[in-house]
Amino acid sequence: MPRNVNALVLLSNDHRAVEELFGRLRNPKHVNRGVNRGATIDRLIQELSVHAEIEEEILYPAVRRNVDGGRRLANHAEEEHQQVKAMLDELAQMDPDSREAEELIEELHQSVSSHVAEQEGPDGLFEQLRASMDEESLQELGPQITEAKVARTVKTPVPEDDEGVKPRPIDVGGRMFGGRR
Repeated sequence: MPRNVNALVLLSNDHRAVEELFGRLRNPKHVNRGVNRGATIDRLIQELSVHAEIEEEILYPAVRRNVDGGRRLANHAEEEHQQVKAMLDELAQMDPDSREAEELIEELHQSVSSHVAEQEGPDGLFEQLRASMDEESLQELGPQITEAKVARTVKTPVPEDDEGVKPRPIDVGGRMFGGRR
């Protein structure tokens, strides 16, 4: 039987994938109205929405149970998620090539980067969870995270710069997100 993967490794991998999508949006081809800017934005919205739901469902309850001051930390992280979700809803309605979308993407990137730093920093949420839970317990959360992600994610390739990829509709947070029109 394969060894479970530590839940914090899985969540950190999600952070790297989102950062790659932000990087694609900053790529000159996308900044200069590359053909897949809308598809990349749709994928970013999907990835961030699914990731937030998984943290709220699996990670934050573990933080509340195991970390000193965990309730306060988890509540703060959930408040940050609500702000990001509001930005994602707004972004989903925008023209992907508009100046407003570019500005909102930059604001979103700053918010997400700050949130990730709070989680992954030397004294961050992940480190506090590592200190309060043993490796086996963190690995037991891994399959829950993987299962939740699979259940919420429609597998679509990350858009390539020369292909037009349109994500299929996905139920995110009880609402259907169908991607850019």
